[in-house]
Amino acid sequence: MSLWEAVLNNGYIDFNKLYAIQGGQAADEETIHESGKFKFVFNQIEAKGTIYDQGGWVLTFDSYADAVLFVYPHHETELQAY
Repeated sequence: MSLWEAVLNNGYIDFNKLYAIQGGQAADEETIHESGKFKFVFNQIEAKGTIYDQGGWVLTFDSYADAVLFVYPHHETELQAY
């Protein structure tokens, strides 16, 4: 599941994975496996590290909030409370 799919499905977002993408440590790319008539698309992102400081968390949260507000603008007040 891509990070956008998780946002659209109101699913869990791993901030470490999002942080890795922002820092250029991981790409949000698809892995495609074909088998006969079927095509399987996977979007596996591996976080190469963790968020260690407040600045990293705030930047990651801001990116997350931007994505959520793009899809669900009525959640602005809730996200601002964080």
